[in-house]
Amino acid sequence: MFNNVFTAVPHAKAGKLRALAVTTASGSRALPEAPTVAASGYPGFESNSWQGIVTRAGTPGAVVARLKAETIKVLQSPKVKNPIASQGNDIAAGAPEAFATYARREMKKWGKVIQAAGVKNDD
Repeated sequence: MFNNVFTAVPHAKAGKLRALAVTTASGSRALPEAPTVAASGYPGFESNSWQGIVTRAGTPGAVVARLKAETIKVLQSPKVKNPIASQGNDIAAGAPEAFATYARREMKKWGKVIQAAGVKNDD
């Protein structure tokens, strides 16, 4: 099964399941013994779970800058950062433009997968 580190790592560490591989490009600090899927014979395979904060188009730059600064401050606080890191996750807070580029790249990648698989919306 494919799972995320939040729920899989405690079970792997307790010996209740064996992690065969991780889907990230560079491995996982939480499961250093697990190879990547790419290193296991599927070059180029990468799948990450990610979240982001967005706002409507046209939001004033000063508001975006403040939102970015406050978000980074919260994400770097030990109360937030430590539990996330202890579960093997990374925080990648940065420039809004970098996040927009990443999100577009992910949408394009997964859009191709959806088309190739013939996935249809039931609505």
